[in-house]
Amino acid sequence: MTFKQAKDNKHWYIGKATINGEEYTVNMMRFEKPSDFGIAEGRISKLYIFSKTEEALWYDREWVRTTPKNNTKEIQKLYEEIIKEWN
Repeated sequence: MTFKQAKDNKHWYIGKATINGEEYTVNMMRFEKPSDFGIAEGRISKLYIFSKTEEALWYDREWVRTTPKNNTKEIQKLYEEIIKEWN
């Protein structure tokens, strides 16, 4: 998965991933320094993983949605990869 930095906000990143034939969009707000508001006090303070039919994971300075309805293991793996590389 690769992310593109948003042109209008240097902290927003946008990416796409395909899981079992379904395309997911990933939006995240990431800062250079860790924060109390970040996931596990890391650098990602907002993270949205969603498809056309589902909000799979949603973190907005706290967990809003943690249990995807579909592709649970694959979305968990995607989440772990994002955290490992970007948080």
